[in-house]
Amino acid sequence: PQLEDAFRHRYWQQLLYPLDVVLLRLMAIIVAEEKERAIVNGRPLLLPGGDAGELCRAYSRDGRLIALLRFDGRLWQAEKVLAST
Repeated sequence: PQLEDAFRHRYWQQLLYPLDVVLLRLMAIIVAEEKERAIVNGRPLLLPGGDAGELCRAYSRDGRLIALLRFDGRLWQAEKVLAST
């Protein structure tokens, strides 16, 4: 009933959460355009490390969630790419 009312009265957007709300516990980085292209193209990145197996959110400079990265102990590799260039 609440969702039906929200659509009927056009306030359904107020019931939505951002895509990354469930990922907020993960570390986040903001990358420049060059690194963004590398992530989208599947190239690993040499960035300040974390623990092996750790996940990290990668954002573009304009705030878009680009990917989830996983640290292999040396490099960060895209686990899931969510954006394209």
